[in-house]
Amino acid sequence: MANIHQKGLNMLKRIINNSFIIIILLTIMSCSINESSTTTSESKNSQNQDKTIEPLNTKNIENSNNIISSNKTGIWVHGESTINVDPDILKLNIGIETEDKTTQIALNKSSIYMDKIIQYFKSINIDDNDIQTTNFSIYPIYEYPEIITPGKNTRTQTLVGYRVNNSISVKIRNIESTGTVIDEVTNVGENSIRINNISFDRENTDEFINELRKQAVENASFKAKQYASFAQVELGKLVFLSEPSISTTISNTEMYGMRSMASPSLMSTPIKEGELEFNLTIEAGYQIID
Repeated sequence: MANIHQKGLNMLKRIINNSFIIIILLTIMSCSINESSTTTSESKNSQNQDKTIEPLNTKNIENSNNIISSNKTGIWVHGESTINVDPDILKLNIGIETEDKTTQIALNKSSIYMDKIIQYFKSINIDDNDIQTTNFSIYPIYEYPEIITPGKNTRTQTLVGYRVNNSISVKIRNIESTGTVIDEVTNVGENSIRINNISFDRENTDEFINELRKQAVENASFKAKQYASFAQVELGKLVFLSEPSISTTISNTEMYGMRSMASPSLMSTPIKEGELEFNLTIEAGYQIID
């Protein structure tokens, strides 16, 4: 009996000792985990501090805006000029249009008419370099006849022939003969002739373009001086000058009809060439003297 009691006491001591060891181990592990968590948290906080965005430097932005806005400081104006001149070149665009059941016949008709027209231009001393083909095309011609059947009407696409278009542009330097030229090419081309377009131009523009630019600069200078006077400031030197482009318009150009009904020997097709109007607008910038 005493032995059994002694064994129970020994077993209880071992359990108590083992429990004490387990408690010590758990305490050590808990401390280790806390230290690790603290280290990780500090590391993350350190990284977040490194990634902190600094406030914008508004001074730099203000300086940048000053640079942008200073590109147009001073007085900026547009100088304008206009010159009207008489044209000395006529550009005539004419075409031949023929039709037939086959391309070969339609093309042959077109070639005969166009060859006669070119020969006419050569006879009035038009240079080969002043004659240029601008369009050549062959198109099929379709018709859509109605087919009537009991209870139903339909239309079917049917090829009936071909159309040939051949156009040339001719530069005529003797513009006083424009009406006569149109009459003659109409006679040669007969019903196949097409007057597509006429326009007038100037052979040499250098002689008046320089004057056009001079007037534009003078106009810009006059405006700048006016603005300086109105604003009560002293005008400085020219610091910027830009010429975008020169535009051309034609005033009072008319062609009365495709061809006169009277005989060409009595009256030619009346053509009024009008005037060419050249316009130039420049942009100029001037300093203001403080």
